Amino acid sequence: MAENSGEGYGLFADLQHLYTKYLAHIHCMRSISLILKQFSKTVLLLAGLSVLGFSAQAQVDAAKGATLFNSKCTTCHKLDVKVVEEPADST
Repeated sequence: MAENSGEGYGLFADLQHLYTKYLAHIHCMRSISLILKQFSKTVLLLAGLSVLGFSAQAQVDAAKGATLFNSKCTTCHKLDVKVVEEPADST
C-alpha cells in the first residue's frame, strides 16, 4: 500500500505542476492579448490621424487648385459655356 500512496502523491504532484504551468500559460496569453489590444488601438489611432491629415491637405490643395484654375484657365475653359472648340483630327 505504501507504493500506491507514493504513486498517488506523484500523480498529484504532476497534476499540480501541470496546473501551475497552465496558469502561467494563461497569464502569458492574457499579457500577449493586452499587448496586442494596445498595439491595435495605437495603430488605429495613427491610421485615423493620418487619414485626417491627408484629408485636410487635400482640401488645401483643392482650394489652391480652384484658385489657380480661376485665375489662369477660365478665359478659355468655362464650366457652363463651351468657349474653345475641340481640335480636329488630322486623319
